[in-house]
Amino acid sequence: MTIATLMKGFAGALTATAIYAAAAAPAGAAMLRLKDQPTQLNTPETLVFTATSTESILTDQGYQSNDIETLTSNMLTLLGGGPNLLGKTWQHTFATSGSNAFTYNDGTLVPALGFAAQNKMLDTYSQMFATVPGDTYTYTFNYSNNTAGHGFKPSELVVTLTAVPEASTWAMLLLGFAGLGFASYRVRRAAASIA
Repeated sequence: MTIATLMKGFAGALTATAIYAAAAAPAGAAMLRLKDQPTQLNTPETLVFTATSTESILTDQGYQSNDIETLTSNMLTLLGGGPNLLGKTWQHTFATSGSNAFTYNDGTLVPALGFAAQNKMLDTYSQMFATVPGDTYTYTFNYSNNTAGHGFKPSELVVTLTAVPEASTWAMLLLGFAGLGFASYRVRRAAASIA
């Protein structure tokens, strides 16, 4: 087996993994998108999500050109109520350029999020939390925009709730790809010896 053959097999496995991930993500996901919203203050928003694994991730992405949009009173609970599953720390991923996002104390246990920018690049905040497969969860927050009073419209907020695949799922996927690669190798080798 040559290095070129190994590289082709590896590239094929990576492509198949990317296709699987793109196809599988929407199945266990919920999304809310607010784009170019009119000026508003503390508008309640809700996103409902049914867990498909033991760990899930909440992602808030946003920008508000030349102004500020905020998410306050962030709460994630089991459908029907219960303790807030969000913690005090958000993981922040900066926008590729023009990043201008921040957290602040809004009087609750979970810091509020603020998004501002000079361009249309999304800053990202996320938190992972434990879930029970099959249980339904609710993420609620209050949305405000144009909070600085400038009235600029270009803005976007994308909120997603997705399942984090179990380690065993990835292991089975990789074993399957290895098996397919080995079978393909054997077929080509057998065809070459016949010719």
